[in-house]
Amino acid sequence: MSYLYLIIAFIISGQAANANPQIDVGEMYSYIESDKISVVKHVFNSGGGSDALVRVDVLEILFTVNGVPIEIPIKNPRQSLIATPNRFFVPVGDSRGIRLAFSGKRDHERYFRVRFKPLIPERSSNFKAAEDKYGVSEKAPTVSVNLLVGYGTVLFVRPTDTVFNTLINEDVQSYIIENQGNSVVIVDAFTDCPQGKRALCKPATKHHLLPGKDFKFGKLLGHEYRFTLIEGSSVKDVIVRG
Repeated sequence: MSYLYLIIAFIISGQAANANPQIDVGEMYSYIESDKISVVKHVFNSGGGSDALVRVDVLEILFTVNGVPIEIPIKNPRQSLIATPNRFFVPVGDSRGIRLAFSGKRDHERYFRVRFKPLIPERSSNFKAAEDKYGVSEKAPTVSVNLLVGYGTVLFVRPTDTVFNTLINEDVQSYIIENQGNSVVIVDAFTDCPQGKRALCKPATKHHLLPGKDFKFGKLLGHEYRFTLIEGSSVKDVIVRG
C-alpha cells in the first residue's frame, strides 16, 4: 500500500511541477551601445499552465586584480543600472518587456548580472490583485510567494567613447585575436571542422573578449575554423584554414 502512495505522490508532484511557469529570457547577453542609455529585455512565459510574477535582481560584475569576476549589490541604482519595472506579471503564453537603463559614469565599460526570478503567489493569494499590484510596482511584494528557479543574463554597458581596436596575429600553427580597444569584442559561432566534413564539426561556441584579453586557437592541418567577429555594429564572417 505504501508503494502505491509513493506512486500517487510522484504523479501529483510531477503535475504540480508542470503547472509552474516556464519563463524564457531570450538571449543571455545584452548590450547598451555607446549612443544609448537603455535596452528593452523581453521575458516570455512559455507555458506550464501557470501565470507568473517575476522579480528582477541586478548585480554589478567587478574583477579582482587576478581577473576573477565577483558580483556585488548595487548601492545606488540611480547612479547605476535600474530595471523598470523590477517586478512584473506575465500571463501564461504571453510576454512582458522591461527596460534596463543606465545612468552612471561611462568612462569605462561596465558589466552587470541581471537575474529574472519567477514567483508564485500561494493559493490563498488573489492573483488578479497581484497582477494589479505588481504590473508597475517598484515596491517589495506583500503577498506570500514561492521562489522558483531564476535565470541569469549578462548586460554590457559600453563606454561613451567606445574604441574598437582588434588585432589579428596568425602563423602556421596558431591564430590569435587581441582586443586592444576599450569595449567587448565578440567571437560568435566559432566552429572547428575537418575540411569538407561539416557533419563532424565541434559544437559552436561564443566568446566575449573584454578589453585587454585575447582568444587563441591552434590550427590543425586539414581543419577549417569559422566564426563571426562582432565589434559593435560591425559584423565580419571569418574563415581560417589549417
